[in-house]
Amino acid sequence: MPFSFEAFEFNKQYLLLVLVLLGYIGWLGKMIFIDKEIRIKRTILDIPILGFIVFAILSVVFSVDAMSSIFGFYGKFSDGLMVLICFGLLYFLLVNQFNKANIVSVRGLIRTLLCSSFLVVLTSYFSLLGIWQKIIQAGVKLPVVMIQKTFNPIGNSIEGAAMFLTVILVMTAGLLIVNIPKKLKGIPLFVLLFSVLGLLVIIDYTPVWIIILITLVSFISFALWKRIFKQDVNRLILPILIIIIAMVFLISSPFKPVNNQDAQVPLSAANFIQEYKLDAGTGFEITKGAVTSSVKSAFIGTGIGTFHYDFAKFKPLEFNQNRFWQIRFDRPGNYILEIIATMGILGILAYFSIIVLLLLVLWLLVQTKLKIAEQQIAKKEKKPILTDDLSYIFPLAFAFIALLLAQFIYYQNIVLGFTFWLVLALLIIVLSSFSESKLKQQGIVREKVISLQKFPEMGLVFNIIFIVFVVAVFSIYFFTYRFYSADIAYAQAIKSSQLTSDQRVAELEKAVDLNPYEANYRIVLSRTYIAQALRVAADGEQAQAEVTKYISYALAFSKGGNIDYIAETGELKSKYIKGAVEISENRVANWEILAMIYRNIQGVAAGALNWAITSFEKASELEPTNPAFHIELGKLYLNKGETDKAKEAFTKALELKGDYVTALIQEALFYERDGELEEAIKKMESVYASFPENAEILFQMGRLYYNNNEADRAITFFEGSVVLMPNYSNAYYSLGVAYASKRDTDKALQSFRQVLQLNPGNQDVQDKIEELESGKFKTPEKLENEESEK
Repeated sequence: MPFSFEAFEFNKQYLLLVLVLLGYIGWLGKMIFIDKEIRIKRTILDIPILGFIVFAILSVVFSVDAMSSIFGFYGKFSDGLMVLICFGLLYFLLVNQFNKANIVSVRGLIRTLLCSSFLVVLTSYFSLLGIWQKIIQAGVKLPVVMIQKTFNPIGNSIEGAAMFLTVILVMTAGLLIVNIPKKLKGIPLFVLLFSVLGLLVIIDYTPVWIIILITLVSFISFALWKRIFKQDVNRLILPILIIIIAMVFLISSPFKPVNNQDAQVPLSAANFIQEYKLDAGTGFEITKGAVTSSVKSAFIGTGIGTFHYDFAKFKPLEFNQNRFWQIRFDRPGNYILEIIATMGILGILAYFSIIVLLLLVLWLLVQTKLKIAEQQIAKKEKKPILTDDLSYIFPLAFAFIALLLAQFIYYQNIVLGFTFWLVLALLIIVLSSFSESKLKQQGIVREKVISLQKFPEMGLVFNIIFIVFVVAVFSIYFFTYRFYSADIAYAQAIKSSQLTSDQRVAELEKAVDLNPYEANYRIVLSRTYIAQALRVAADGEQAQAEVTKYISYALAFSKGGNIDYIAETGELKSKYIKGAVEISENRVANWEILAMIYRNIQGVAAGALNWAITSFEKASELEPTNPAFHIELGKLYLNKGETDKAKEAFTKALELKGDYVTALIQEALFYERDGELEEAIKKMESVYASFPENAEILFQMGRLYYNNNEADRAITFFEGSVVLMPNYSNAYYSLGVAYASKRDTDKALQSFRQVLQLNPGNQDVQDKIEELESGKFKTPEKLENEESEK
């Protein structure tokens, strides 16, 4: 949906919450006012599921980031307690709704799932063929994200859609194997199966073929072992065909690019933006670090939804050699590692107990049912066939195994999580139809019935309970409306290019007011205020009061504090604003932004330099292997005049990442600061040899050569720098100075005018242009090492 900032998970999160609670209102209302009796089913999985949710709640209580644990980390959303509780409520709702006379049936739910899956397939094909793009070009207003070839309703990656479609593929195959369609009834299933298979072939995601192979090979082995089909063994041709296709693509991947010509094929996998997810080895190291960090984390984790903290805190040093080392991952490569890291040993044991119990019951009951069916059929001297009771067991078992395998290979989004709990509930429902009286005796399914007609007093109690529940649900709906509206305002502020700076601030403040628990809104608002302060500061001293106000607001929304405002009465009042670092004090990005704000205002705010250092140190504590923080600390120490601490910080950055360009540059510049210009040039030349296409290195090379009275060589490097980075103001400025030193006034003017175009209103540059035009320009003795743009 186009209304929220994140188009996929956020909307599904709130839709799930609204519909599940609405389902409970309908279920309770039907029992109390229509059936006049309360029926509650209990299954063998109830205690493990409740245990899993209880441990999740416990992890929230002791979480390092409570807001992320409750609502999910912003941008992901599926990893929070709110979604997990909705999944648990969905399971209990479905299990308790089912009976033979009820409109809800396994067949109906499976058909609904398959029909909605077909819409997913259709939407994905439209994306691959560029149909959505043509519809948008025709003037139909659709979300811009639908232009992408990888667009699908499952999530923001084609790989996530492939995982979901794998589940649908094996479920559909199971339905076709077990229930041979009569006449034309099977055509929709065959259409769905082969359209899904075609889509998976186009995507060609390796984990998909692994899941298909394990699932279908396991079934064929079991079918042959138990001789389920006997003379009807031809039913296995379909899964064998799918297995062969999976093996071919697993071994050879014929659609993967071999040369550049393959990228010209419209539906080639070479044209997709491949999702980069955290590799299993790094995810394991991070999880191990999280679990072993403390006794609390070992048992209940760092808090559900807090893998972003685990990644920053415990990522191995080797990760800095990865080309994506600057990305902060909010999820591991698979869901199992996420449970271990964020919910600890107790969480993963509770989760595995759900799976093991279900598989054990499934195995025992299916074996028993097959034996009974074979004995009954043998007496009638007919070939054994699968009974109606078993007709949905195998398709659902296929889907469950595929979902389980996916959790060891891929992370979980809301659709995969929803499908897992849906299939889990459907399996229990189907198993409950097997010899129901025996199951009750075995404790697999039990039912508690309270007649409200026989006990009118209980009817009154449940009427009150229903009223209280409805009020509670609509209270939740009220906050749901506020939080959703907050994200709409946030999306408007971020995405709209037509808003003025003040309008953008107003939308962000609206988002903060509607949802005061989301630190991300406050961070963006504080950055917007800083941008306003820098913009207004260009107006000169007369705008100093307004600049101070904007800076105060920026700091308040970032770190918290009192701000002054004019009340409706015209009276000056003060109020406290809670900052992002107070809401989520262990989120490294919050401290990083706060540090950047202090760094940017150090020239206009007393004490900002020290606060910037303190904030970067806190960020470094939360993300100890990030070399960028030590670079920033080194620069701040230089500004403070503490050279030894600056050297120590830059050395630490190189220890964390030996090929970190910025640290290598600073190491060379220390020779210049010590008066060893020739040694600085040699060191910088060594860095340049390793990174010949880095604009910053070319700029520094030019600056060093200029300071060494080699203007011609300096010009060569400055020109190379602006070719690589056309908006590099410092390089253009230095190029102008170098040309001026060569008395090449035309080229010098051209360079300074380019600087002025990039930085309108810059008085220093305007003065340089006037001096050149009047012939009074004096070149500086040397070019200083300035990091900020002119």
